[in-house]
Amino acid sequence: MFDTQVLYVPTLVDEETRREIMDEVAKKATNDMVFVEVGAFVGGTVCHLGQRLNELGKTPKIFAIDNWVCSEVSPESLEFIGTDKDFLKAFQDNMERTTTAHLVTTLKGDSIELAATFEDNSIDFLFLDGLHQHPYNENEIKAWLPKMKADSTIAGHDYCSLPYMPEMVSRQFPNHRLTSNRASYIATIGKGLI
Repeated sequence: MFDTQVLYVPTLVDEETRREIMDEVAKKATNDMVFVEVGAFVGGTVCHLGQRLNELGKTPKIFAIDNWVCSEVSPESLEFIGTDKDFLKAFQDNMERTTTAHLVTTLKGDSIELAATFEDNSIDFLFLDGLHQHPYNENEIKAWLPKMKADSTIAGHDYCSLPYMPEMVSRQFPNHRLTSNRASYIATIGKGLI
């Protein structure tokens, strides 16, 4: 379906997640949908999604949430993503470079606190890749669940790299599935989006 390669934005999210989740979300998107990414970092994932949506001529609302204080990023990762630790500026630059900015509303703050600002039953797709701590992640899912529409999808990154994640995800979403490399989970609510 996609004829072009997206302009690559260095990211710590794997290609399988971008292709198997973000590409599929873009295909199913309609202009009246609402997408949220928690843990936007420098924008690699949301830029990928935005570029796919641009290619398809679709304009759903996308909210990128982060506090843009990434204190535990390794020096190797910083070198790979090419930033001097001004993560918000890197994110904004990538939004402009990939012509994705018109789709994205940036919200700076804590995921759980910002979840409270969304109406219940208002979100079609949620991607979680922010603060990686337990029990924070379980509380985060609980905060966002009421915000999801009856037929929606929640996905999250770092499934196999965080020891507590598989059990927590299985408890919250017994019928979840994984990307081909097992890096991300996909949980459908109702009929789901993807």
